[in-house]
Amino acid sequence: MYPLGKTTREIVTARWGHQAEIMQRPRTGWKDYLRRNVVARCLESERRTGRRVDSCEIRFGADGMFSLCYCWFYYNRHEELVDADWQWSSDQFQTHGFSLIAS
Repeated sequence: MYPLGKTTREIVTARWGHQAEIMQRPRTGWKDYLRRNVVARCLESERRTGRRVDSCEIRFGADGMFSLCYCWFYYNRHEELVDADWQWSSDQFQTHGFSLIAS
């Protein structure tokens, strides 16, 4: 869906067609970000991929005909995608999801 090394924030935005909620890494690191669910997801992405996450965004959309989900996209400082995952909208406070990265 979103191949690493080829996908930018611009491409993701064009595919979704609407704006996302965007969070920027504080100068002191994600540990100092106020929203704990964002901290957990960004740190987990960095652990999982071994890559620094400089920003992330959340997009809300349909997952099939009858369910909704949040898609999380993680970017480096060049706004290139380094990781992505999703969660059911009913699980909005969980810190795990499923990968959207193309193999």
